[in-house]
Amino acid sequence: MGTDIKDDKIVILTLSGSENLTAKMTANGLLEDSNQVFQSLFENADVEETALFWQLPITDSIGNTSDKNV
Repeated sequence: MGTDIKDDKIVILTLSGSENLTAKMTANGLLEDSNQVFQSLFENADVEETALFWQLPITDSIGNTSDKNV
């Protein structure tokens, strides 16, 4: 993993997201939050690539809830 740039920096983040009234509103909120995170990260000239993993609480078929990537 990486770029062709020597000593490049890659940032990988796992973030906790917030649910909203609908799935579409949740997705749009995560996109807006991602935009803010990307802007902050890329202010650092050393950062060449980044990946964001958003997690939300997911309930399985038997009622157990845990944070999962969405």
